[in-house]
Amino acid sequence: MDIVVFCMAMTAATAVMLMIGNITKTYAPCKVSFQPVAGKYIGMEMDKDKSFERFFKYSDAHHYKYSTVSANFTLLTVDCHHDIHEIHPASHCLRSSGWTIESEKPIQITIDEKKLNVTEVKASWGKSKILLWVWYSNDNVSTGNFICFRRLWRKSEIWSSYQLGIMDSKDLDESRSQLKDILSTIMIK
Repeated sequence: MDIVVFCMAMTAATAVMLMIGNITKTYAPCKVSFQPVAGKYIGMEMDKDKSFERFFKYSDAHHYKYSTVSANFTLLTVDCHHDIHEIHPASHCLRSSGWTIESEKPIQITIDEKKLNVTEVKASWGKSKILLWVWYSNDNVSTGNFICFRRLWRKSEIWSSYQLGIMDSKDLDESRSQLKDILSTIMIK
């Protein structure tokens, strides 16, 4: 009986350690910059309506759209200055806007030989689908984990939250490939 309790305790401890490792893992910084023309991508900044301005009252937030012949992308950037409460997991915002979250998980990607951790969110609203990559970065580190971001955030540092998505995502591998391509194009090197 003692060995069973010991094995159960060790299994639970291992699971907690794996979760903590994921929560505390950071990568090199990953920031992006908006460009009206970036490689094969044509972009434009979307107008800020009153709701957008009210929600991001204390942060520098921008919403961009990019297009190619075959795909449409969305990019939300939020520079979180002194009020961290304007930043929350993307899935919360999607749910409150009527989207259904199909999956949400951390994944590690490689862009131009640079490893990056993002939270990947697949969501749908009627026939519309989106595949979204979310991460947080300052000038020193980045993380795809919201809890890690909240743990590391300090008023003295400017953190940016990024939500990069491909609209009408159907084939997961193709959508990931397209997200990697646009991120490689707009990422500050």
